[in-house]
Amino acid sequence: MHETDSPAKVDSKLFNVDHYQSGLSNLDAAATRRFPLGRSIGFSTDVGRCRDIDEDCVMAADIRSSYGSDERRRIMLLVADGMGGHNAGQVASATAARAVSGQMLSILATGGEISSTTYHEAIQRAIEGANREILRMAADEPALEGMGTTTTLVVIDENQLHLGHVGDSRVYVLDGESIRQVTKDHSYVQTLVDQGRITIQQAKNHPDRNVVTRVVGYYEEARADLASLNIEDNESVLVCCDGLTAHVGDYEIREIVLRSNDPQAACDDLVSLANRKGGTDNISVALASPKIST
Repeated sequence: MHETDSPAKVDSKLFNVDHYQSGLSNLDAAATRRFPLGRSIGFSTDVGRCRDIDEDCVMAADIRSSYGSDERRRIMLLVADGMGGHNAGQVASATAARAVSGQMLSILATGGEISSTTYHEAIQRAIEGANREILRMAADEPALEGMGTTTTLVVIDENQLHLGHVGDSRVYVLDGESIRQVTKDHSYVQTLVDQGRITIQQAKNHPDRNVVTRVVGYYEEARADLASLNIEDNESVLVCCDGLTAHVGDYEIREIVLRSNDPQAACDDLVSLANRKGGTDNISVALASPKIST
């Protein structure tokens, strides 16, 4: 990705991943998906075929808590796709991932119900905190000037999906019937599509398709899109960077997730397919899929 009016993204990347995960287990065959028992998580990230360093960060967190008899299980998925010269993109994405996760994990481990309003306020505060920290680091170190990152995260709490989104990474919700993108890209080509100046198909091959219009860590303000929606027991939730969607279509994403026996294998297969079809950027994906009874 590239930020509007910022230095071009350099061809160097650093693998950087934080992973909080417990209870990862295999899914049963897709034919038994009518018997969901919660969700399992997986993630995968790869430098791709054209970069030297991975500037993405990906997190998958499965948080379980019990306060007396009040047992809670919440899942958080996060993808941050960094940009900036002199390897600054990996600094920006790592900083955003750590800052946002640090803020959110303390909330996710609490007991009781958490309202949509509370989630939205917490996500916005976390992203604002990450923005300030990245700006501070850039001010202290000239080599980091101009760095920034997308930041897209979801929290799954029972049958509620809460999300915060800045940049052109994406969130998808899918099942056996359909796949739908529930975020809108903050990108120059998306603006052109919204204005009716180009089609969605033309946007995929537009020379400025990697230019983003919102980013964490570049401007004084980082405004996130915030949303909450209901999800069904049999639906999977996927968060990914544009390194995946540049090569793998929505239909292909859905087919790979549905045919896999576990979310980790699905993530690995998605990354492998993106590499086989070009791998022109770093590729990161995190997935929460239904855990199925035998």
